[in-house]
Amino acid sequence: MAIVSTIQQFSFLKREFLAEAKQVNHNPRAAITLCTCYLELMVNSIIKLRCKRGGYLIKKNIPLQGKVDLLYELGIINSNLYHDIGLLIGERNKAAHDFDYDFNHGITKKLKYLKKAPSVTREEVKNTNVPWIHIGIDLVFEVGNIVFSDVVKIRK
Repeated sequence: MAIVSTIQQFSFLKREFLAEAKQVNHNPRAAITLCTCYLELMVNSIIKLRCKRGGYLIKKNIPLQGKVDLLYELGIINSNLYHDIGLLIGERNKAAHDFDYDFNHGITKKLKYLKKAPSVTREEVKNTNVPWIHIGIDLVFEVGNIVFSDVVKIRK
């Protein structure tokens, strides 16, 4: 994967993610789904950068939680970030399978890495009462920062 291409792709993904987040920020089911989709794109980027056969692993259709487990086992993400990503994935699964899912059940109290309701003030999503869009954006950006730091290290 070319370094410049990866940096450009990362910047593009961040812009696209925020633009799409603005469109779904009042729809909790869509918001949590969008966040997990972009989270997986960032996780895939880390796997491609860090693993010798990263492209092969991505094509194996490993579930997102399995990929996150890999990042944790390799020491790429810490236990608190691992925990919060697991919460997001678990809540997405519940939202996908339970039509009457309660999106406002105090999930922010369970966060460890973000420790509290994220303080997202991005213009795109500041007028929303959907906590998942804030949590998802912060988690995607945290994992995205790992991608960016990997790219910078490789570039040096």
